[in-house]
Amino acid sequence: MAAERDTAGFETDRYPDTPHPREQLRLFGHGEAEKAFLTAVQSNKLHHAWLISGIEGIGKATFAYRIARFMVHDSPRALSRATSLDVAAGTGAAAQLAAGAHPNVRVLKRGLKERIPPKPGGNPEVDYSADIRVPDVRNVVASLFGHASEGGRYRVCIVDVADDLNQSSANALLKTLEEPPAHSLFLVLSHAPQLLLPTIRSRCRHMALSPLPDDAVRAVIPTLGAKWRTVDPARLDDAVAAGGGSVRRVLNVLSGNNLALIQTIGAILSGLPGTDDSAVLQLAETLTKKGADIQVSLFVDCVQRWAQKMIHDVVSAAPGAAGADYAGGLAQLAEVVSGIDADINRARAYNLMDLRPMILKLVGELADAVRRVRSRA
Repeated sequence: MAAERDTAGFETDRYPDTPHPREQLRLFGHGEAEKAFLTAVQSNKLHHAWLISGIEGIGKATFAYRIARFMVHDSPRALSRATSLDVAAGTGAAAQLAAGAHPNVRVLKRGLKERIPPKPGGNPEVDYSADIRVPDVRNVVASLFGHASEGGRYRVCIVDVADDLNQSSANALLKTLEEPPAHSLFLVLSHAPQLLLPTIRSRCRHMALSPLPDDAVRAVIPTLGAKWRTVDPARLDDAVAAGGGSVRRVLNVLSGNNLALIQTIGAILSGLPGTDDSAVLQLAETLTKKGADIQVSLFVDCVQRWAQKMIHDVVSAAPGAAGADYAGGLAQLAEVVSGIDADINRARAYNLMDLRPMILKLVGELADAVRRVRSRA
């Protein structure tokens, strides 16, 4: 069975009620990135590893599967004559990839740790590892490169996402990146490439994808299924405005009454270093409720975007020597924010579902960082 499909039939990288990225034949808003990759193929100077970065939900995985579909559907010689990355839906490569069963494509991602039997009348629950482990790397490398390439075509490994690698698994992947097999292509996806091992970054050609423009986001939403084609236009406008160029964020906003949650989070963050203890506690209670995965993701997104804007605004207003006065506070802010995703994933992996202490601690640390920035310490 192909590595991109979990043994229990569940997938970590599919948004509920939407097609999996490997099933999407169209890519919106990244024409220049496609052109750059195709130019490399046409010139016969294709680098063996590409780091595709950008915020979550802008199409990195869809782009990677689009590249993979293109690379495995024909011989390397024929690929160099192609004028686009398009592959027709009816081709064997497209069908196999959509089914997660193409022999020349594997996906390296967090593995399934255990399957929890369903309660009567309910659905099975699954538990995933907190990170990508060394056996995950070895299994994918062995299954992809342990046999002859079908038809002498490229073999593609998609790392989704490299942010989930731990120190040991990152080094295990690095060994293959340093000595890549013939006709191999690694597509390394990352939301935060600055946190990856410098040696992994140095082995890759970096392609940074920008947040999608609003019109591209609006074009994507109806392609994701009937549920999303019937969204009230005014509600969609509000969601797109809050989405910051990320389709995933827009879907999160559209799921339930999450626009009000975003406004609450925004009010707490904009009030820092002052804190409304009751509002923070109520937020922590909301994020700890069962089934609050989307709300937690929105919280992480809001904090990261708020911090990025603050850092950008401070640096823009005080460049050069004047900006150096803020360096300590900004570094502290960046350090606090960079670990949020990993901390929450780790807490979930160890079944620490009560996130209240973590949320309260985080808001306190953010307040300290803002206080330090404003004091120029």
